[in-house]
Amino acid sequence: MKSDLLRAERIQHGWSQAKLAEELGVDTRTVRRWERGQAVPFPYYRQKLSTLFGKTPEQLGLPPDIDEDNATEQVAQPTTPDTPVPTSFLADPATFPLMSSNSSEDESQQPIESLESDLLEDCEPEYHNLRQTVADYAPIQRDVLTTQEQPLRSLVGYIQTHQHATYASGNHLFSFRSLWDLRIHMKSGSSSRFSNRFSWYPLLIISTILAWVLLIITVLPAFHQQPSPRSTHVLDTYGFSSYTLTIPTVDPSLQNTAEHLHQTFKAVYLQLVNRFALDPATAPRNVTLTFSSNLSSPGATSDTTITLNADWMRQHPTDVGLLTHELTLVVQQYRSGVPAWFSEGMADYARYEYGPADDDWSLPDAVQPQDSYKQGGGIAARFLVWLEQYTTLDIVDQLNHALQTKQSFASAFHRLTHRTVDELWNQYTGYPVIMLLPEQLYKTVTSRKPLYQSSLRVQSSQQGGIAYTYAQGLYMSNFAIQADMTIVHGNNSGGGFVFRGSSDGSPGEDRLRISPNGSYDIVNQTKSLVSGYGLAFKQGLQQINQMTIIVQKHTIYFYINNQFITQVDDMTTSYGGVGVIAVDFGDPTDIRFENVKVF
Repeated sequence: MKSDLLRAERIQHGWSQAKLAEELGVDTRTVRRWERGQAVPFPYYRQKLSTLFGKTPEQLGLPPDIDEDNATEQVAQPTTPDTPVPTSFLADPATFPLMSSNSSEDESQQPIESLESDLLEDCEPEYHNLRQTVADYAPIQRDVLTTQEQPLRSLVGYIQTHQHATYASGNHLFSFRSLWDLRIHMKSGSSSRFSNRFSWYPLLIISTILAWVLLIITVLPAFHQQPSPRSTHVLDTYGFSSYTLTIPTVDPSLQNTAEHLHQTFKAVYLQLVNRFALDPATAPRNVTLTFSSNLSSPGATSDTTITLNADWMRQHPTDVGLLTHELTLVVQQYRSGVPAWFSEGMADYARYEYGPADDDWSLPDAVQPQDSYKQGGGIAARFLVWLEQYTTLDIVDQLNHALQTKQSFASAFHRLTHRTVDELWNQYTGYPVIMLLPEQLYKTVTSRKPLYQSSLRVQSSQQGGIAYTYAQGLYMSNFAIQADMTIVHGNNSGGGFVFRGSSDGSPGEDRLRISPNGSYDIVNQTKSLVSGYGLAFKQGLQQINQMTIIVQKHTIYFYINNQFITQVDDMTTSYGGVGVIAVDFGDPTDIRFENVKVF
């Protein structure tokens, strides 16, 4: 690939790398790797580059287009200094840099804007987001000033599915940029979710007591009984939807850990059943969790009973993803004789995918010379993530299904990859890079089977109010939510998603709001995380825009109409419900959400 031709064509057009990236719908780092010869554009982007510049791929120094239908069947070869990377990956080869000694570029020849973009990319993400926000706002300063001159009441109504509106006193100036200045004051609702995080304001003590009295009366069977500190044997049953986790015996020293594990169960089990159970309708609905000090390992599973090492959990109280690992084994329901490395590796793969977010665990950073996939656990899980990126997106799901339907694992693996496990392990150890660009993360996550689908409509007719509609029965940690949003009415308002929120009024939730003019902000309760303008957003009323939020651990990714917009970290929330919102900034708001999917 003659990368200097692509770079020369861009400079001839007077474009910066950031400008070209915007036209293509990728990030600046990807364009920079293309121009340095460190990566080869995917055929889709080669075609876009040819159309954009009016030249053939060869004239731009790019390899000719290949048959994309056959590309999915080719497997990445290991990269060495003398071995070029093939250009036919399922994943965008921008994630598979060439290991060539000639990949450096004379940075002094880059235009100033390109150098500035390079510097920003190497700095903290906050600096890049700040610059991008300023740049996005520059063309529309007049709109910003006009909107900010509108005085509104800083008053937020909390409205659940049945839209119970509440209000608080106090006048403030409110603008579309100041959603984080809102204060949400809650009254009792018709439903509640358990939370072990409480931070009550003094002025709400009375209403809080009354709310909890009502909640205890109405939903007591769904929650556990708090044991006396002196009690050593308590029957605790936790339930959500139609799935329950029962802990027959809880030592007081493990009570907080048990509650944390209950939270984990609520957040991940439905996702595991939806994705990995052979038939979700017949998946185990009641799981028993016990603690024992006689285990030689941190955890063990037999049928639907999980046993965790009590001493281990006392020493590692944040190792709650261990439950995700064991729950995956419960859902697999394999017959005896299946490859143990895959069963255990898939369990840690599920832990990597679904968390929960506050699980103090991660995949190995790299592969070691002595490692083997036959060791299972995190080593095998990392190999599965690599296979997912460089062979086929659903390889883990298909191998899991093959074992559940009593197929030969070796035959299924060869059918999917045209290689043996050992052959691909050798390629993996030669180049064990696992890295997903936001665009590839989007493709990977949204290609999976959703666990929730619906259409919702939210209206807010009170100035300074926010109307909430939560997806019933969902309590999530790592997840994605997507919907086709249409702002039917409300020129000065907007709507979007609420996630990791609590319908019982407990503090802490993340919200995405976007207005008809494309301005957006992501906030945590009252703190701004990021704001800007979505250039991919189709402005105005009665316009359909597909909105997507993907949350992995503590990173939030935001997309509009299949295009990546921004990402931001939020360490304050790890669990909660997901839903949609409508915001009234002085103009009654009516928003329609169609094709709502939660993954």
